Amino acid sequence: MQNFPIRLVLAALFGLLFLPACEKEPLPIKNNGPVFDLDLFVANVEAALDGSATGWAYSISKDGHLYAENGGGLAVTAMDVSSAGGGIPHSPSKLQDIASVSKTITALTVLRLLQEHGYDVDRQLWKCVPGTTWTHGSGDISQGEIRDFLSHTSGIPNTGLDYFSLKNRYQENANYADHSYNYVNANYAYMRLAIAYLYSELGELAYPLSSVEYDVDNNGAPETDLEDAINQAYIEAVNKYVFAPCGISWKEPKPDGEANPTMNYNFNMDTPGWNKGDMTKFAGSAGWRLSASDLNNIIATLRYTDKILNDEYKSKMNAELLGWHNDDSIYNALTGGGRAYGHEGYYEDKYGPNEAADPQGRGVFTGFMMFPINVEVAAVVNSLGGTNTMCRELRDAYNNAWVEE
Repeated sequence: MQNFPIRLVLAALFGLLFLPACEKEPLPIKNNGPVFDLDLFVANVEAALDGSATGWAYSISKDGHLYAENGGGLAVTAMDVSSAGGGIPHSPSKLQDIASVSKTITALTVLRLLQEHGYDVDRQLWKCVPGTTWTHGSGDISQGEIRDFLSHTSGIPNTGLDYFSLKNRYQENANYADHSYNYVNANYAYMRLAIAYLYSELGELAYPLSSVEYDVDNNGAPETDLEDAINQAYIEAVNKYVFAPCGISWKEPKPDGEANPTMNYNFNMDTPGWNKGDMTKFAGSAGWRLSASDLNNIIATLRYTDKILNDEYKSKMNAELLGWHNDDSIYNALTGGGRAYGHEGYYEDKYGPNEAADPQGRGVFTGFMMFPINVEVAAVVNSLGGTNTMCRELRDAYNNAWVEE
């Protein structure tokens, strides 16, 4: 029995030799074989943007903590500034149209509302759209599940994004032969309606959507009142369940109170700028105006906290790519292995809604990505004709940041 304390001491000393170090993780980040150099990644991102866009900005975090961000060029050139003086610089905090990155924002909101209700992603659309003012049937849109719309496998053809276009397509009551992946913006426009009704069911609205429907059906109110109520409920829900948990102030899918809202340009032409303007009637698949800092904040908050989604719904989102861009050539072909999750955005002034009267190749590339080694990045440019699509730029910057020791 006298040897027992000695054995304990020896065992403890032996164990101490193999305790992991408590020092801060060094850079580059070790990962068997080549190592990831985070500073090189930052340099690669900036090199891809600087000098290749009218205005640009990025924000990068590690383990959810801001690591680096920068911006350059002009958000608004001198010819478009509303007062005398030079252009307005772009920066990580400058708002701009984020185009289809809005889809992830919409997906996060509808998933959070499903979480609040205790519903799964197999919830059918007919349960989340106008009940009495729309005619329901056995068509693929009404019977489609939320997951079908979030994953672009609903089968629906291209459709206008406003309330009445969505209603008309819905009431065709059609069945579609092909339910393979097909990227259609209307999938996320329908989610604008689903969010509004899921939100109203929680008792969050002072005047529920069912009451607005009653006014339309029985009191002579125009159906545009319901359209407006749905759009405002969508905006309120996104702000409450995505923006507010990230500390992001109230936002609208339109330039809102900005003296010089970011304009969009053709990098290779010296022409006046243009932007989408008010996208309230069409929001869901696009329309939101956020900064690079905002976008990085959102994906970091999503990844490392349960403020937006809990682990169960985050797992559903990742497993089925609900709200994530589905392109293995970008997100699943990475140096160092693993899969990234993200979404990129693009639009050009010739495409509706709110297309330009004089298209000149002006637009945006935007994107954010969560890489498998706990690195997050968001980047935006307000011009076309210089950079590649944004997540391709970010993927290349990442792949080229792995170095031999």
